[in-house]
Amino acid sequence: MISMELNFHFFLIILFILIRIKLTYGQVIQPNFRSSDVELIPNLMVMNSTSRVHFFCTNHHPENLSLIVSLSRNISDKFLKLSTKQLNKTTMRITIHSKRYIGIFYLFCHVKTKEQRGTRADVIVKADAGLLRLAQRCRVYERKYIKCNIRASTLARAIKNGFSPEIEFTEMTNLRSYKEQYEFLKNESTNDYLVFRWEPTVNGQFPNDVKMNIKITLPFFGTSQYRFDMTPMFVIKPNFTVQILLRNKLHFQLIPNSPPAICQRHVQLKSNLTMNRTWIMIEASRPRFNIEKPLFNTIYQVCVRCRQTTNDSYSPEECQEINSTLKSS
Repeated sequence: MISMELNFHFFLIILFILIRIKLTYGQVIQPNFRSSDVELIPNLMVMNSTSRVHFFCTNHHPENLSLIVSLSRNISDKFLKLSTKQLNKTTMRITIHSKRYIGIFYLFCHVKTKEQRGTRADVIVKADAGLLRLAQRCRVYERKYIKCNIRASTLARAIKNGFSPEIEFTEMTNLRSYKEQYEFLKNESTNDYLVFRWEPTVNGQFPNDVKMNIKITLPFFGTSQYRFDMTPMFVIKPNFTVQILLRNKLHFQLIPNSPPAICQRHVQLKSNLTMNRTWIMIEASRPRFNIEKPLFNTIYQVCVRCRQTTNDSYSPEECQEINSTLKSS
């Protein structure tokens, strides 16, 4: 009696978890199956990311029509291999071999030329949750928000392939520096990284040494958590102009940033681009310079890069090109 109750409770737990999982399917349209004579056993499979499992699909009224097998996702053979073997006139054995694939999908089995005469099974491919790490320093954009990239190769792949996570952040300070509501940037996340964005509680203020704890839970994977430092690096997009001035002069002007930033410039001929660039500091008191007597009909490339403090790395450079079409005098 106790064993029956435990089995029933286990069934309810599995059913609850399946209801919570948000299946996302792409590239293969889910057939609108009706009740049919095609049977697929088992109709639910939970497998490890490096395992091989078998299904059996039976057409109880074959009518000389063969069975067709497909997946709800277009998955490369490099990560998941699907193979079949006809055992007799009515039954086909289906083998799924996972090669470190992680995700959720449907396995379809239906009668050839009659897709509505078929059935499906839920397949869940799981792994250990793995470790979380900060991929690089969190970055502030336009002094409006901060983005952090969390390295999570296992969980990131699982989320990309259909699992819905429970994500919890806890700021380890008495007075919050960031708003409690964060944004999970799913479109910017990859199979290796999860990207999150916060807004500060006080506009424009991004303090150093803020510690944040992240906790991610996925069904069948377990929980992984990690505490990271949100000391920011400021991403600065320089704003500058390059134009022909007078008859034989190219004029450059940097539009000051607010707050002031540390910027460098580099000028070279486009016909002679080189990786070994010489960067010159732009003095705050002298944000302009001229190229006197530019070469005739020559394209110049002017690049600028900036950083907020001497502790920051330089943000990606911005470049402009201008064609000097005036004769030098």
